[in-house]
Amino acid sequence: MSKRSTKAPDNPGSAFGQAIGNMFQERVEKIQREVVERCGYRYHSGKDPLPGYRGATLRIRDRKGHEWQIDSAVTDQRNHVVIIGEVKYIQRAKHVTDKGSWICNCHSLLRQTYPTIRASIAVLAGGWSKPALKMIRDCGTEVFYVPYEDLVKGFSEKGITINWTDEGSAQASQEAWDTFSLWSEVEKEEIADKVVQSIAFPLAERIEKFLTDTTPRTVQSVEVSIKTNKGETIFRAFDTLQQAQEFQARVDFGEFFQE
Repeated sequence: MSKRSTKAPDNPGSAFGQAIGNMFQERVEKIQREVVERCGYRYHSGKDPLPGYRGATLRIRDRKGHEWQIDSAVTDQRNHVVIIGEVKYIQRAKHVTDKGSWICNCHSLLRQTYPTIRASIAVLAGGWSKPALKMIRDCGTEVFYVPYEDLVKGFSEKGITINWTDEGSAQASQEAWDTFSLWSEVEKEEIADKVVQSIAFPLAERIEKFLTDTTPRTVQSVEVSIKTNKGETIFRAFDTLQQAQEFQARVDFGEFFQE
């Protein structure tokens, strides 16, 4: 370990969690960038804005003009967005519903806005619950997940306990931060590699498949949303265009509303 002068944070638990999140995100982005550039596409993250945008964060507008800050995007040679992505580490499960709902809402709106998007990807780690992961997958987002247990084991082997209880969190988080702050960059890279080991290959393989797929386009499914003048919404999903057209041709409000 190489000792460095580090100012003690006011909240070591929060600082340590942020450090893990940053380390995880940097390693995931490295994996993604390598495969994206190898396939001839451009990878955007952090301070690398999309064409037509300015600022220090990666932002993109939906069809209603709202701007969303996302973690990554992939564009083709014509600057069309083809993949959008999030990388999220969560220490405590109490935040997963809010974070998961945000991913669902953001990615769904962006996919409605940009027909060139082939995939939305969420690379997650930490205390994500099964219901939260299912919710994100059900919204059409590909999920690559590093379980909290894998993080606990990886850091434990390096002398850091991260699964502290609320009662002992003050001392445990301080000890974790003190040890982590003494790590060299090489040591941080080693633990980052270990943490993402289970998802590194499948993540890269999946991205490559999205970017190199030459299968002719066909209709996979059709969704019909009808909004009435009273604010009601009728939603149906079909396997073919013909089924959707037949439904629209015979829509009868009496079938849905008993008045």
